Amino acid sequence: MFYILIAVIIILWAAGQSVLKAGLVDSTPVSSAIINGACGLIAGTPFFYFNPPDFTDFWTFFPVCSWIALCYITYYYALNIGDLGAVSSLLNTFPLYTVLFAVMILGEKLILRQWIAVFFIITGGTIISINYVEPLGDESEKNKKDGGKLKKIILGFIVISAAACIGVADAVTMPVVINKGPSTHLVYFWSSQIILGLILKLCFERKKFDFKKLISKYSIIGTFLLNSGGICFVYSMQHGQISIIEPLTSTYTLLVAFIAWKFFGEKFNPAKIAAMTIIIAGIIMILKW
Repeated sequence: MFYILIAVIIILWAAGQSVLKAGLVDSTPVSSAIINGACGLIAGTPFFYFNPPDFTDFWTFFPVCSWIALCYITYYYALNIGDLGAVSSLLNTFPLYTVLFAVMILGEKLILRQWIAVFFIITGGTIISINYVEPLGDESEKNKKDGGKLKKIILGFIVISAAACIGVADAVTMPVVINKGPSTHLVYFWSSQIILGLILKLCFERKKFDFKKLISKYSIIGTFLLNSGGICFVYSMQHGQISIIEPLTSTYTLLVAFIAWKFFGEKFNPAKIAAMTIIIAGIIMILKW
């Protein structure tokens, strides 16, 4: 049952990320975060009905979930700055930071084989990113040649920073889920996304505040799918170690790569195929058998 849940998360996240990427053409990262919060509360209503939230200790756990939500806003900025396949792969290095945090701070244990598996998964994502992060914008061939490598490094640093924020945030989510349950965390998290997103939108857009960007069709569909996977993800934390759940679910990048090839015109090469093989090997090794 646990691995069926993981498979559902992978499918929902791959579909949701791909659709959201298309939605960012008409929306903005902050607007997408607001949409995500609203769609999450709607998608989670049936789950909340059968698993009522516990709002005791509000001032202890709400600030934590707000910090987690702020970390996750970096996800939308990262997704908006490069090719879908490359950015997805780089973002999916976040299990490294989750595992390190879970082991050093939360005291979780991994056996040698599982550490090797995590290394394989991260290595595979890194190989993909090296070959597929491309600078955005219309540039001349000379500018591409002169500044392309530097821009790749800068873009890569931004996405890796976002991955680090997400990885640590996911690790911090675990204590909230254990103490207050998944429903409480999700209500706090999605509410915080709406509140923080509106504050950021008012601060940075001001007179250019555009409500139309809050009704992007693809952003709504994408975030609804992502949040449905998020509900399954948080629920799965009650049935397994975060240091195992995180690397397994991060393999949805393989499905994203296929979607990017099929619908976004991105290409495969031997390096990308080799990276996928390494990631699959990591999946097999990390399973408890």
